[in-house]
Amino acid sequence: MDRLNEAQRDVLRKPAARGEGEAVAEFGEENEREISRQARRGIKTIKFEGATASAYLAKAYQAGWDGIIRQSAATGPKLRNCSRKAP
Repeated sequence: MDRLNEAQRDVLRKPAARGEGEAVAEFGEENEREISRQARRGIKTIKFEGATASAYLAKAYQAGWDGIIRQSAATGPKLRNCSRKAP
């Protein structure tokens, strides 16, 4: 993307941002359908809250990144840095 001008970058960025926004709703709907399907079969859903939820998510993300970095020690950390939200 370094060779593209700003207008060209926007052609790529805008649909990507729109797709990401749509994906959030689609995944939410899919999750609700799956929760309902499981409940009909007697599977109880648990929900972590507060500090427990934060700790669980932190461990899950760390485990995911550890796997990516194991597969590519050179590229994994760069990818992780690119995916972090800006402050």
